[in-house]
Amino acid sequence: MKYLFFLFLFFLCSLSYSQCVDEESYSITPLGPYEVGDVVSVNYTLETFYQLNINWVIAFQINLGDGWTNLTPTSTPVNSNLNNVGQGSGYWTWDSLNIYPSGLEFGPGFRFINTSGYPDWGSSSTGNLSFSFEVTVAESCTPEDLFISINVFGDCQTGGWNNGDCCSDSALVNYNDSLYIYSDLNSGSDTSVIYCLESNEFNLFDLLGNDADINGYWTPDLNQGYLGQYNPINNTPQEYFYTVFNECDTSTSSVLLNLDNTDVQPTVELQICENELPINLYNSIDANNTTGYWQGPSNLSSDYQGLFNPLENSVGLYNYIILNNNGCQQYYPLNLTFILENIDVGNDYNLEICSDDSAVNLYELIGSPDTNGVWSPNLNSNYLGYFDPTQNLSGLYSYSIIGECNIYQSQVNINVIDFVPSPIITN
Repeated sequence: MKYLFFLFLFFLCSLSYSQCVDEESYSITPLGPYEVGDVVSVNYTLETFYQLNINWVIAFQINLGDGWTNLTPTSTPVNSNLNNVGQGSGYWTWDSLNIYPSGLEFGPGFRFINTSGYPDWGSSSTGNLSFSFEVTVAESCTPEDLFISINVFGDCQTGGWNNGDCCSDSALVNYNDSLYIYSDLNSGSDTSVIYCLESNEFNLFDLLGNDADINGYWTPDLNQGYLGQYNPINNTPQEYFYTVFNECDTSTSSVLLNLDNTDVQPTVELQICENELPINLYNSIDANNTTGYWQGPSNLSSDYQGLFNPLENSVGLYNYIILNNNGCQQYYPLNLTFILENIDVGNDYNLEICSDDSAVNLYELIGSPDTNGVWSPNLNSNYLGYFDPTQNLSGLYSYSIIGECNIYQSQVNINVIDFVPSPIITN
């Protein structure tokens, strides 16, 4: 009987041992650290169980941290080296929860079912006893505890046997670490961009780099979903944020947009004569850059020089366009017009005058035009042009005003008729 066997071993146990678990070993596959979803296999072997005070092994308690789930037994202990077949026989079973007579709450793990008529006794096996199980790293957003340990209980601890001190073996720690949390979210790289007023629509997502995750969202909101289509006409230059997320984490990057602040150049007003020779428009602006081109009502020749021919080209607003340091268009506007000379020299006039007539004001005859003209041949009283038939000869007299672009004239054709006295008739 278990009692008689105890009397034989009592002195030896109390002198030589203070624990029952003499030798134990384990293996764990794969080795850590672990990530969510990893499946880990644990193989455990109790090499030798020393039956202190005839304590028999009755249970293997598996202790898990909160980071584990799906605990599944994959092999069950098999009794070996029974030193009391009659009273220590039975089998091992998996159990999630069992309360022993001592009040010990057991589970999960393997416990022994004694079938020899002593249901509260353990197995008389002294080892070895092996079993295995699998656990899975649970879904988690925090570094949960992945602790694994195994307790070996004797039937004294469970209240099935009382013959002195019970076994008090510490748990064998199989693994002691936390869940390795990392985020593979990639919202791209922060960047800053200067765009041009004349730019076409463009996608901000393309500015985040090659590895940014799709299906994020933009703040403030933009068209085309995660692509973030930016319209320079409708959207505001500011900082835009791109965010990707999952159930555990978020990642945000920004694109800072700045509108090119090229100074607006003042419009150059240039007036020319319609009969002028071709002119170089580039000389009339302050660009100091010969890489540009001209744009306007007519296609101008000579590249950057912008050769304007009044006889062939149209007047109007021309722009000399270059690219600035940001690659944006810089305009140098030039408004080209023809000089309009509103000069009045009067109208041509034909005059017949007698040689004995009084002097005549030719200025009044041609319609009282502008007063800044001169008469040719020269006449008295400046622009009034008094013609005295007693002193001046018949001929063509011109009234001229010199403008910016032309000489303007009107003419008086004068015919002086000599005076012939009537004959004296006598009776």
